Amino acid sequence: MPTKIYSYCTPSHETLLCRHLAPSVPAGFEIVVRRGPQACEAGCLLRPGWGTTMRAKIMMIRRALETETSPFVVSDADVRIYNLTPDDVLDMLGDGDVAFQTTDLSLPPRACAGFAFLRPVSRVVELYDEVLESLDMLGGSEQRSLCDRALPACSPELRVRYLPPSLVWCKAHEPGLAVGSELKAHHACGTWGVNAKIDELDAVAKARASA
Repeated sequence: MPTKIYSYCTPSHETLLCRHLAPSVPAGFEIVVRRGPQACEAGCLLRPGWGTTMRAKIMMIRRALETETSPFVVSDADVRIYNLTPDDVLDMLGDGDVAFQTTDLSLPPRACAGFAFLRPVSRVVELYDEVLESLDMLGGSEQRSLCDRALPACSPELRVRYLPPSLVWCKAHEPGLAVGSELKAHHACGTWGVNAKIDELDAVAKARASA
């Protein structure tokens, strides 16, 4: 059975999905795209309607945790995958319940809600239930709900792992890692605006092709 990659997409991000994430999905994976309405007209972080979109995304993850029986990937549309295999997912998850990309190089690591490997177990269900509760109470982004409320409040039994920047890269990490031979995925998080995200993903793909 292929490893599932779940992604939530609205019309503003369809170009990202079709240009980068979907065509980069390697053999051994099956992408599951849940499309939703354009609740956030601007399609940009923390603009009106953003919280509604993030809640729909977390609901997609929550349902996947109920239906999947083996580890799966959650990915935003602004991701391009390189050389990732299902065995890589299992290796990077290790004995953890969740393995998150990091948003930067800070210590302790700060999780990115937009790219992660999840094991469908009750501890992870509880984590995402906490994210949903926070979104319902406070609104805002799923990122803030995950890092500032859900993870600090999670069960001490939840085994959280973080994906090395050399394997899952964003622009807040060391720049040279973008063309490193180990790279498995590039996430254009931290870049605002769909066109800017496309430009960043295009540039890294071009640099890697000519490296």
